[in-house]
Amino acid sequence: MQIGAKAPTGGCHIVPSSMPVSATNVFPAPLGRREDGAGETKNQKKRQASALAARCQRLSGQMEHGISNIATNLLDPLFAEAKFTQICNKCAEAKQTYRKHATRKHVRRKFALTACATWVVLPGCNNIALDSRGVYEPTRSTNPPLWVTNTTVNRAVATLGHVVQRLRETFASGKTKDVDFRIQQLQNLQRMYKENKEQFIDVLYKDLRKPRYEAIFTDIDYCSNDIDYLLFNIREWAKDEYVPRNLLTLMDVPMIHNDPFGVVLVIGAWNYPIHLSMLPAAGAIAAGNCVIVKPSELAPNTSKLLAELVPKYLDESCYAVLEGGPKEAQELLKCKLDYIFYTGGHVVGKIVGEAASKNLTPVTLELGGKSPVYVDTDVDVDLAIRRIMWGKCANLGQTCIAPDYVLTTKEMAEKFVTHSQQILKEWYGDDLKSSPDLSRIVNARHFERVQRLLNTTKGEIAVGGKVDASENWIEPTIILNPPLEDPVMQEEIFGPLLPIVYVQNHREAIDIINKGEKPLSMYVFSRNQSIVDDFVNQTSAGGMCINDVVFQLGVDELPFGGVGQSGMGLYHGKYTFETFTHKKSILVRSFNAIGEKLASIRYPPYKPATESYGAMITKKRNIQFGGPWPWWFFFATGMITLGVVQYALKVMGW
Repeated sequence: MQIGAKAPTGGCHIVPSSMPVSATNVFPAPLGRREDGAGETKNQKKRQASALAARCQRLSGQMEHGISNIATNLLDPLFAEAKFTQICNKCAEAKQTYRKHATRKHVRRKFALTACATWVVLPGCNNIALDSRGVYEPTRSTNPPLWVTNTTVNRAVATLGHVVQRLRETFASGKTKDVDFRIQQLQNLQRMYKENKEQFIDVLYKDLRKPRYEAIFTDIDYCSNDIDYLLFNIREWAKDEYVPRNLLTLMDVPMIHNDPFGVVLVIGAWNYPIHLSMLPAAGAIAAGNCVIVKPSELAPNTSKLLAELVPKYLDESCYAVLEGGPKEAQELLKCKLDYIFYTGGHVVGKIVGEAASKNLTPVTLELGGKSPVYVDTDVDVDLAIRRIMWGKCANLGQTCIAPDYVLTTKEMAEKFVTHSQQILKEWYGDDLKSSPDLSRIVNARHFERVQRLLNTTKGEIAVGGKVDASENWIEPTIILNPPLEDPVMQEEIFGPLLPIVYVQNHREAIDIINKGEKPLSMYVFSRNQSIVDDFVNQTSAGGMCINDVVFQLGVDELPFGGVGQSGMGLYHGKYTFETFTHKKSILVRSFNAIGEKLASIRYPPYKPATESYGAMITKKRNIQFGGPWPWWFFFATGMITLGVVQYALKVMGW
C-alpha cells in the first residue's frame, strides 16, 4: 500500500498516490549541496531554502490530518515503522540544516517557523535519538512517535476519533440492538475465555505473578460465569416494562423501553485486568451498546492479549480494544461518548468525571477507599481472622474492597497477631516470599508507595515487615495501634499492610469510621445483632458484609458500587445491564372517546367546575390498572363481574 492511498474513513493525502514513496518525496536535499554533489551559488541556496520552507509548510498540514491514517491502514507493521523512521530521519536532517543556517537572514525568516511546524507534527521528533551517523533510532528515543512501539502500529491520537465515529455509525444502523446479535456476541466472548484460558493465566502471572487459582477464580471464570448470568436473563431484561395506569391514562399504554446509550467507553484497572475491563464491557454489550475497552497499561501483557483476542471473537464494527497510557486515555475522554465507565483511584476518577461533564456524558466511577473491619469480642476468633487475612492476602492486598484496617479491642488484637502468624505459616510455609500462592506488587512505583507507608508508620510491626525491591515483594504485615494521623491510616493502602487500631467498643469504632471518607466496603464481625444494626444504620459505605470479607462479590443480585469518595453508580448482574441502559418512558395514547373525555379538563376555557373535576380526576389513589392489557379488557372484565354479581343476587333472592 502506498502512503498516498486514501484511507477508507477519509483523510488527507501525504503525497500523490501515483508517486512512489521515498525520502526525496518527503523532504528535498539539505541546504548547502545539490543532489548531484555539485556546488551551489548563494542565490540557489536562497531558492532552495524558500522551496524547502514552502514544502515543509504544506507537509505539516498534510501530516497533521493524514499521518494517522497511514498507521491505521498499513497492513505490514514493520513496513510502517520503516516509513515513520524515514520521516523522522528527514525531520532530524531538516532540524540539523536549520541549526546550521539559522544565522543567515535569508534562511532564518522563511525556514524557522515552517520547519519547526513540521517537526512537531510527529510526536517525539523534538526528542528523537540519533546514532553516530545522525540516523533515528526508535529504541533510544526518549519520546518515540506515538504509534511506533515494539513494532506494533498503534492508532494515532487522531484515529481515536475515527474509531468512535465508526462505532457510532454502527450503532446508528441498529445492529447492536438486536437481542439475538447481543447473545451471539456474549457467547463468543465466553468462548474467548474458555479457549484461551491458559494464555490468560500466563499473562496474569507475568503482570502480577498472580497464582493460577486466583487468576481463574477472580478473573477468568468470574467473567465467564457473569456472562452465563447475562445469558440467562437478557431476553427478560430487554423487554419493555409496562407500568400501572391512573384514571387519566386508563385507556392508554404507559411503558418503559430499555434503550442502549450508544458508544460506551470502559476504562479498566490493573489489579484485576480482565475482570475490571471485560465484566462491565459484557454488561454494555448485553444492553445493546457499542463498546470501546481501554485496558490498563500497568498490566501490559494482559492488555496486549485482550487487544489481540477481542477482535477475533467480537464484531470489530461494534467493539474495539484500544491500548495506551494516560495520554491516549485523555484523548479518548475528549471524544463525544455516550457513557463512560471508569475503575481506578479517586484522583483520576475526578479527572474522568470532569472530562465527562464537559459533554454532559453520564459516568460510573468505581473507585476505592479505606474499607474498615470491626471485630467484636464474641466472634469465632480463628474463623474471623482466617477470613480477614484471606481478604488481605489475595492479590497481595491489591483489591479495592480488601480489608484496609481493623478496629478492635487490645485483647482481641493480641489474639489476632497470634492466630495470623499460625495461619500465614499454614497457608504459605516458613518462607512466604517463595510461596507460589502470593502475588507481587504490580510495579516499582507502587512498591515504593507501600514501602513508604511501612517505613513511616509509628505503629508496632507485629507480623511480617520484610521487603525485596528486586521483586516488588512486601510481606503480609500487621501494624499494631498506629495513630490515626499516621500516613498508613490516612491513605488507601492497596497492599499487604494491615493496621489494627485499638478501640474500647463498637461506638468508638463507628466514630472513627465516620470521621473519614465513605469507604467502598465495610466489614463487621459480631454475633450481636444490635451492634450489626448500629453499623448498618449509623455509617455510610458502598456496601457491607457481615462476618466475612469480599464475599459479597459472589452474589449477582447484589449491586456493587461506591458512595462519596469511593465512587458513584452500580454494577454486577442486572445492575450492570441497567447501568448501560437508558430507561426511556413512553406513553401510547389512544383516540378513545372515553379517554379523551377524562382528559378534557386540560382544554380552555377554564371554568370553576374544571378545578373540582380536575382535583377529583388527578387525585392519587391506591388503585392501579397495570400491565399491557388494553382498556377494553378492563371494561369487559368489569361488565362480566357486574353480570355475575347480579345473577348471584337474583339466585339468592335479594
